[in-house]
Amino acid sequence: MVAYFFLPESLKHKNPNRPISANPFKPVIAGFRDPQVSIYYLVFFLFGVAFVTTNSVFALYTDKVFGFSAQQTGMLFTATGVIVLLNQTFFLKKFWLKYFSEYRMMVMMLAIIGVGLLMMATPWLILFLLALLPYGTGQAVFRVALTSTVSMIGDTTRKGERMGILGSLISASMVIAPIIAGALFELTYWLPFLFGGLTALFALFLLRPPVVTPHVVEGSET
Repeated sequence: MVAYFFLPESLKHKNPNRPISANPFKPVIAGFRDPQVSIYYLVFFLFGVAFVTTNSVFALYTDKVFGFSAQQTGMLFTATGVIVLLNQTFFLKKFWLKYFSEYRMMVMMLAIIGVGLLMMATPWLILFLLALLPYGTGQAVFRVALTSTVSMIGDTTRKGERMGILGSLISASMVIAPIIAGALFELTYWLPFLFGGLTALFALFLLRPPVVTPHVVEGSET
C-alpha cells in the first residue's frame, strides 16, 4: 500500500498496444524466450537453488558436523549478514564497481560462491569458517550485479517486468531447493553443500557477457 501511493511510476511511457497480462506465467515464459536475458534468468535461478539448498540445512549441518549450539549457529548467520551488509553498503561502491565491470563481478562472485560452498562441504571447521567470507560476499555482490545487468539490457521499458521475473525465480528456487536439500542431507550431511557448489559453478559455466543491441532511430540510415 505504501509503495503504491508514495513510490513514483518507473514506466513513464506506457504502450497501449501491450496491455498487462493477467497470466502470471506469460511474462516468465516470454522472458526465457528473449535471447538477450534468458541466460541471466537461468543463471539467477541456479544461483537461487545453490544458495537456498545450503541455507536450508545450514543449522542442521553445523549441529551434526561441528556440534554447534543454536546460539553459535545464530552467530554464524549474524557474521554472514554483516559481510553482506558491508559489501552492499560500502565495498560495492568503493571497491567492486570502481574496479570491475558488472559482468566481471558476476563471474568472480559465482566462482567464489562455488568454491566457498565446496569448502563448507569439508568436515574441517577452519575451512568452513573461512568460507563464510566468500559465501556472504558472493551472494551480496552477485545479486546486485545481475539485477543491474538485466535491467539495462535491451528494452529498458521492461525493467519492472524483469525485476518481477527475477523475484519469481528466487521464489521458485525457495520451493524446489529445500526439497533437494532435505533429500541430500538424509543421504550424507555434506551433500547439499557439494550440490550447491557444483550448481554455482555450472551457472558460472553458462554465464555469457551481455549482448547489447544498438538502438536504431526510425528513419536513420545504416
